[in-house]
Amino acid sequence: PNAHGLVTINDGTVDAFGGASLDINNADVAIKLTSATSDTSGGNGLNLVNSSGSVEINETFVLSPTGNGLNLVDNVPGFIADFGTTSVRGIDNGAVGVNITNTTDPVPATYTSFDSLAIETVNGTGILTRNGGIVNFNSPAVVTANGGPALNLENTTGTTNNVAGSGFTFLNINS
Repeated sequence: PNAHGLVTINDGTVDAFGGASLDINNADVAIKLTSATSDTSGGNGLNLVNSSGSVEINETFVLSPTGNGLNLVDNVPGFIADFGTTSVRGIDNGAVGVNITNTTDPVPATYTSFDSLAIETVNGTGILTRNGGIVNFNSPAVVTANGGPALNLENTTGTTNNVAGSGFTFLNINS
């Protein structure tokens, strides 16, 4: 971190086997990555909790974590996460493919975006957003949930291509 406590990463890739590609809790970040991959994490595949700043990843891949795929919880107003081309697969045992949850009221002004999003779960939830701020899909999302709900959307604004009022756009939803 620099003198102000900001963690800055301007380029690179993260390939994690057995752990999260990013595990950030209570930090101020400015992260830009070419790709982030988590394979067989013993917890969440990518974890962003109670943080501020921004995370921008061109390609995000999560495979078979024991916890949630992407886990964004209680991030502060103004937090931005752009995951680019995103694939979350192998979610099982009640976990969530993409979890965007904020316990604060009113809903914080957080922003989460995907260039493309494909999720596959077994006995889990595809997407859970609870007080999720704004979630943007730049192309229609594909969600396949076997043995669990594909979507649980609560108190969250969806946009497509950053068009206000456009809502969520899904190419395919299977549950």
